[in-house]
Amino acid sequence: MADGSKTIDVIALVVSILALMGSVASPFITYNLLQNDVRIQRIKANAIRATGDFYARPRGPRVNDSITCNVNIVNDCDLPVGKVEAIIEGAGIGDRSIEEPAVVVEPPRKVTTQPSRARIIISFDEPLPPHENVSLTLIQRNPENTEEVHPRAWIRSESSAAVPVPLVNHTVAKQQQ
Repeated sequence: MADGSKTIDVIALVVSILALMGSVASPFITYNLLQNDVRIQRIKANAIRATGDFYARPRGPRVNDSITCNVNIVNDCDLPVGKVEAIIEGAGIGDRSIEEPAVVVEPPRKVTTQPSRARIIISFDEPLPPHENVSLTLIQRNPENTEEVHPRAWIRSESSAAVPVPLVNHTVAKQQQ
């Protein structure tokens, strides 16, 4: 009988030690396995930076009305960031039917444009690679009015809400006709 109880005591001791080790290791394992996605999303949310400027050129003797809006997007992290979109509003896109704005991307990337009445959404079809710098140029010819143009821009991605992009105004003064 003494041998049977000794074996049970050893088994109970081993199970108790394993339970104690599991309860101590559980928070560390949970944090590293489950919180990794949260940490990656935080890194990606802070990875995208953007700056921009715009030029409104009124009609002159040799120049047609045009508005050019440039947005420079930088992915600062070591991970690719997906679902990156630039939203540009108030860049001469108005009520009347006008030609669709031209979008130039440097370096060349596949983008999808969704122009609407007052804004255009430019979506990257593929994630932005790590440490990538991309320049978007929106050219609107023959806008409704170049004199009172104050475009606004935002950038958003898979892990961040729309963040405003500061746009510097380089408007060309109206030329005498």
